[in-house]
Amino acid sequence: MTTTETAIKTGDTVRHIPSGETWVVAYVRPETNDLAWLGWPEGLARLSDCELVKSCSEEESLRWLRDMAKSKGARQHHAERELKRRGLA
Repeated sequence: MTTTETAIKTGDTVRHIPSGETWVVAYVRPETNDLAWLGWPEGLARLSDCELVKSCSEEESLRWLRDMAKSKGARQHHAERELKRRGLA
């Protein structure tokens, strides 16, 4: 399954094709082809270089967003914007 076949969201698990690594998704920016993973160090990869391995539930995604909203940096800003967009902040 490719990124064009399904939307990847916070909390989903993806495989980064060039490295073969498996990541949990912090956030995606389809308009810039960026995907950020959870964990350290923070970083970005090309969304188009990733494939969905496992989709999480909306409840799990919301849990990740609420956790990230308590952090710092880009993850916090994304989570706050997404929670506001959903009317949950």
